[in-house]
Amino acid sequence: MDRIGIIDLGSNSIRLIIIDIKENGAHHQIENLKETVRLRSGTDAQGLLTKEGMDSAVEIVSLFVRFCRARQVTTIIAVATAAVRRAPNQSEFLDSIKKQAGVTIEVLSGEEEAHLGYIGLINSVTETTGLMAEIGGGALKLVGFKDRLPQNSITLDFGAVSLMETYHLQDLPASEDVHALETFLDEAFAKIAWLPNYPRLMGLGGTCRSLARVYRRHVQYLPDVTH
Repeated sequence: MDRIGIIDLGSNSIRLIIIDIKENGAHHQIENLKETVRLRSGTDAQGLLTKEGMDSAVEIVSLFVRFCRARQVTTIIAVATAAVRRAPNQSEFLDSIKKQAGVTIEVLSGEEEAHLGYIGLINSVTETTGLMAEIGGGALKLVGFKDRLPQNSITLDFGAVSLMETYHLQDLPASEDVHALETFLDEAFAKIAWLPNYPRLMGLGGTCRSLARVYRRHVQYLPDVTH
């Protein structure tokens, strides 16, 4: 049996999942930990990761690596997404993690990120046709699929955190900021010709889970769980 640790450096948080994989391919998740870092917020006007943001992320990755060792993990897979992918100083950040945490980070492309999200989705639902939307802190991944096969995909360079910062949506946003955001999204989605072909939407990521929790409690939906 292999015990795999997966560290995901997102734009909004860093997550660790530990999974046991048996000889027959069956797997069982035994740990799921998350720390909010908001690497996307820890950037300056030039898109550089700030020292404070990098130091915080390195500390959490180091903690997760030590936790993996304590849980006798045999293999650690560590990946980074939009915030690191776009940062001009990503090499400095990755070198710091390698030196202090002892783990090598693979920076995923937008296409790789969308594909991995789709693989996770399609193996978790019974739907045969639909649109996957994975809303990250700094990117939105869309995959249209039919007969359980991907047909179209795109990664857009905005996410929950970047939109919140751009349109000043903290606390109680002004109506003009909300209108500006809606206009921006309408224009962005109108450019994707294949989008109307997939009327059934399936959401991934922390933002979608938060929206689902709000809706469940609003309608008093039972059971109070999110798939």
